[in-house]
Amino acid sequence: MGNNSIYTPEMQNKIKRLVGLGWMTRGKLDSFSTIKYLLMDIYRQNKQTGIHFLGYDKPEDAPFFVPSSAYRASTSGSMYNLDLFEEGAKMIEYDFNEAYSRIMRNYPLPSNTYLKAKYNTDQAILRAINRPKVRPYENLRTYMFFLVNFEGTAKEGTYANPKSQSMFADYGENPKTANEPIWLSEIELTLILDYYDIKEMEVLDSHTFLTKKGLLKEYFERIEPLKTDPDTLKLYKNLRTKVFGAIGQKSLREGETSTFDKYSMYNRAYSSMVAGVFRDRMVRYEQKYVHSAYGLLKIRTDGLYFRSEVPEFEELYKLGVVKKKVHTISKEEVEKALEFKNKGFENKGSFGKSKDEVKGVVIDDDFEFDFD
Repeated sequence: MGNNSIYTPEMQNKIKRLVGLGWMTRGKLDSFSTIKYLLMDIYRQNKQTGIHFLGYDKPEDAPFFVPSSAYRASTSGSMYNLDLFEEGAKMIEYDFNEAYSRIMRNYPLPSNTYLKAKYNTDQAILRAINRPKVRPYENLRTYMFFLVNFEGTAKEGTYANPKSQSMFADYGENPKTANEPIWLSEIELTLILDYYDIKEMEVLDSHTFLTKKGLLKEYFERIEPLKTDPDTLKLYKNLRTKVFGAIGQKSLREGETSTFDKYSMYNRAYSSMVAGVFRDRMVRYEQKYVHSAYGLLKIRTDGLYFRSEVPEFEELYKLGVVKKKVHTISKEEVEKALEFKNKGFENKGSFGKSKDEVKGVVIDDDFEFDFD
């Protein structure tokens, strides 16, 4: 399917038929408008749908609209072990299959039910450090955000230098809010407590949302037919991954905001947890493998790239949790790595050493995530 073929009358009719929007005679569907009209259609047709428990009629009606900084660790654009970028060399990608949509289908996620309970500093820390090690976020009954002042130092082995391209680079090795508190999701708070020694911490405020499972159950059922048609497979993938981002946007394209207002589609807490669950896993993989003998090269959204095969990911590949691709490092990638190196970014690693040696913080070794 070409870039513009989605807009042909034939393709528009096919898409509308497959997702049950055949009543639309005029509007054209792209990724975002399909999300909008599907959520709207489900909301209007089914009074019992989980979408009625998803968002607030208007963002300003929400008791707490999560700031975008509530999850600061990033999974885009990170490069590591810059000397290992050699033109023509093999690079192995492990890409998680449908990670975000599996979280949306299988995990209880923040609803529009807001709880008045507030947590103090000790309670927040206790909640974070008592997180189950196996599937830590799969069965949360509530999801929380904390307004925090803190000062800390990276634990030995934590990869957090601001010149490192680390997902922790925004915090650095010695984070200090300096009386400018920041909002953290409870996932982010747990990460900080796992990878930093905290000198001081104070929780100034908290917000709690009741979680519900299957808030977008009907939505995923409606887009499933697109998966089986080669002409609509790309659209299916976009609808699968972009929906949680659309739900969390405070400002949308002109003409879209009123629809999202009317049909209660806003919930940034929902979006934050979807992103947070998966990014937490990616951060822990970064910290586990950045100095390992497997040669971690880069992380791109939901894929990790190495110079050699990694036993853990080979097992996940056999289980169908990740896809495996073998690439050849391009001249452009070598030039990008050189650009980072010339800017003074760190270039550390132990590629080629014993494969039994995986250095770094090991607190997360028994964390287990199941995206099936």
